[in-house]
Amino acid sequence: MGCVIRRGDSSTFQSVHLNGRVTTWAVEQEGDNAYRLSVGGYRYTGVVDNNVTASTHPEQNVEWIATYREREDAYTISPINDDIKGWTVSHPNDANSRIALRIIIVRPSFPPQYLTSQLFRFEELDE
Repeated sequence: MGCVIRRGDSSTFQSVHLNGRVTTWAVEQEGDNAYRLSVGGYRYTGVVDNNVTASTHPEQNVEWIATYREREDAYTISPINDDIKGWTVSHPNDANSRIALRIIIVRPSFPPQYLTSQLFRFEELDE
């Protein structure tokens, strides 16, 4: 799923939306399983009103854990201190849907299955 940022209510952050133009994300490892995700000129990602945001302010930064889900060949992305919640496409059929932070839904199966609206892929870009 591609994501884009759009201006929020404040000039200090923007909400992250689905299906926008291609936007380059930087993924930096912060610890054993913690990552800093940044997009465009926004060095930090955080959460405002349960929506994922891109920000210029370090106090809004959230460290994320991206957990590989082999069956789906994709990742769930959760705050490192709250792994029951994860990035979720609010309205998958809406091209302007925001990326929200919601409880991760696990379907009862072996191995576990996750909602497609909560799975993301990273693609390395050749620069």
